[in-house]
Amino acid sequence: MVTIVEFGSSKISIISGSLDFSDKISVKASFEIEYAGYTDSKFSDSKKLATKLEQGISEISLKMGERVKEIYVGVPAEFSYCVCREANLDFKKVKRITEADIITLSKSGLEFNDASYELISIAPIFFMVDNHKKVVQPLGMQGSLLSGLFSYSLAYTSFTNFIRQTFNALGVKTREFIPVTLAQSLYLVPPEIRDNYCIVIDCGALDTHIALSRGEGVLYFNNFALGGAHFNLDLMRVFDVGYELAEELKRKVNLSLALSEGENYEVYSGGRIYEFDAHLANDVILARLYTIIDAVKNTLANSTFDYPPNTPIFLTGGGLSHLRGARVHIEEGLDKSISLVSANSLTNNKPNQSAAMSVLWLALRESDSEKDEARGLVAFINKKLGR
Repeated sequence: MVTIVEFGSSKISIISGSLDFSDKISVKASFEIEYAGYTDSKFSDSKKLATKLEQGISEISLKMGERVKEIYVGVPAEFSYCVCREANLDFKKVKRITEADIITLSKSGLEFNDASYELISIAPIFFMVDNHKKVVQPLGMQGSLLSGLFSYSLAYTSFTNFIRQTFNALGVKTREFIPVTLAQSLYLVPPEIRDNYCIVIDCGALDTHIALSRGEGVLYFNNFALGGAHFNLDLMRVFDVGYELAEELKRKVNLSLALSEGENYEVYSGGRIYEFDAHLANDVILARLYTIIDAVKNTLANSTFDYPPNTPIFLTGGGLSHLRGARVHIEEGLDKSISLVSANSLTNNKPNQSAAMSVLWLALRESDSEKDEARGLVAFINKKLGR
């Protein structure tokens, strides 16, 4: 059983769970609370955030029937970045590749001298033995030269220091920092797909992050400040309504409808029915949607890694996944097909919960690796490096 915290752009999620007999996540307790979010890699109100975390720990402890003593922390894209480095290990003679060789290889790219960042994860993209075919697992192979590409995830120390101090004051040990982008790529995408390349797009309330991954690691990711809440803001401005009513209207919008002239969306709120021009509402939503699509295209274009044009794209998060009829426009705008994904769990399986559930899954995977080192190279390498 482990407990995690994940910081969305508008909500904090705290979840306690374990893996069941079929290796699926079993959630024991969960708690969500709204907060001020973050901008420019800073929490908007750190004092209130500390109070929210105290409330969250108290609530989840009450639901579990025992006090939370340690926690795994999901690091948002806004507070992290990754760098990929190649590494080579020349044995001078043919030998069998061991676990120790992989650890030595991974350590060769560890030189980070910027005190504003903290290394939080090392993940292998691929390995090669004697410059032959790229493989995910080189253990037991024979050769004189071991090489590989590793993804190093770093977090801002302003984030990690604040989190440690805050939870320490609550009597809770910060066990691990887990990159959300890595967790989502590993959990939401089947290994047989990401062994080549995959793209995960998570559109939240106020921001969107995009990750290009391969194997066990993230090659490139970036984020931009556009999300589902911006549809609401546009509807508020055009129809002169409040945020909650704009949210209800957004949920009524269906971009797949062939609307007739003069057709309206009816929204029941506060004991009365409101009518909104359906054509105008759709136009407002479409305008913002294509703004987000353009931002996605620009973000992917800025990647320094080439990837096949048919690389599968997975969409998650609550910002776009719940928007009816949006998928066809996203596919049209990106000129690619997309798959909608969320957590494979009986509970907490909505798209807006996928980030937190991904962090929980990777935390459970790393926790279990202490008992079983065969569960994966990511957890294995991180453990051996003393994280």
